[in-house]
Amino acid sequence: PETKAVIGLGSTPNSVAVKAVQEAGMDIPVGGYDITPEILENIQIGYTYIDAEIPQYSNIISRYVLENLNHQLTVNIQHRIVGQLHHNLRLRYLDRASMANYFVIDTKLFWEAEKYSFYLTINNLFNESYYESNLVEMPGLWLFAGIKLKIPY
Repeated sequence: PETKAVIGLGSTPNSVAVKAVQEAGMDIPVGGYDITPEILENIQIGYTYIDAEIPQYSNIISRYVLENLNHQLTVNIQHRIVGQLHHNLRLRYLDRASMANYFVIDTKLFWEAEKYSFYLTINNLFNESYYESNLVEMPGLWLFAGIKLKIPY
C-alpha cells in the first residue's frame, strides 16, 4: 500500500520527506497490560516496520531523504516502588535506512498524589551517541526534574 504519512508510536503524523518514497510496512502497537497493580502497573510494547522502496532521482537534494525507519521497537514498563512512588523505564531500538542503529534507555522516578506529582527524569541513561536527523546529534545523558499540577477546569 502507498503511505502518505508515517505515525510513530506516541507521535503525531509527519509528511514523508520525498513523495517518491513508496512505503509498505506494518505498525503494531500493543496496548498496555495491567498485570499486577501492586507492583507492575503497565507494560506497553510497540513495533514499527517500514519497507521503503526509494527510486533514484538525480535532481532531488535533501538531507532527510534516507532517514526513515526500517524497524522501531519500544518497550515501556511502569511499576510501583512503594506507596505513591513509581518508576517508568522506556527502551527504544531504532534501525534507520541510512544511519547507524541505536538503542536508548530513558528512566523516570515519580511521586504521585491526587492533585500533583514530582518527577526526576533521565533521558539517554547510558549516554548513547546517535543521530535522528542526518547532521544533528541528539543530546547525551539528559537529567531534568519537575512538578505537575492537576488543575480542575
